[in-house]
Amino acid sequence: MAAKKKSPLESARIERIGKALVDICSPFESDYIDDSEESDTYGRTILWRLGMLAWNAALMGYTDVPMHNLEDPDPERERLFRKTAENMPRLVQRKNELYPQIHFAIDSVRCVLLKKGPHPRISLGTIICSPKDTLPKSGLSPKEIISIRESTGLTSAEFAKQLGIAAKRLSAWECGKEKPGVLESKYIREFGKEICWEQTELAKEQND
Repeated sequence: MAAKKKSPLESARIERIGKALVDICSPFESDYIDDSEESDTYGRTILWRLGMLAWNAALMGYTDVPMHNLEDPDPERERLFRKTAENMPRLVQRKNELYPQIHFAIDSVRCVLLKKGPHPRISLGTIICSPKDTLPKSGLSPKEIISIRESTGLTSAEFAKQLGIAAKRLSAWECGKEKPGVLESKYIREFGKEICWEQTELAKEQND
């Protein structure tokens, strides 16, 4: 089955978050990557997957990712385990400091070799709302949902696809036949803000 074609917004999102992941991991490359003989895709995959764990932990409001089984009979592996335990809080901190505006989770990442060099191939999950954010007192009204969608410039079908819900469900919300719960409403608000920010960034990139 052929993969579904991604919209320019989705493609730009994947590219932007891939670059952001590489960026937060860059200070730790010497601990994991050895390019002395050839491009070390294995080392990069390990580092970027650790970065992915830290990225998602930051989205959920954690300041660290506990590392277990630090003792290993191989001294080199034990050194790497301990180094990783030291690096995790710093990776989480870099995500929070450098990219606080991005709330999409990363589902998977691996390094692939392209003509331009090593490149992260990632797949994204949904937006993770910070547990620090307060829940709305009630579900969004049809007028509020329509206003959020229109602020993104997306059609109902496009907005529903980006949200990961059926178009019929969004239509029911916008028509007042059904009402989203407080958690769904929090997600819709966060998603709307994220899409507006992404579109601004995409416009800047296209004008450069």
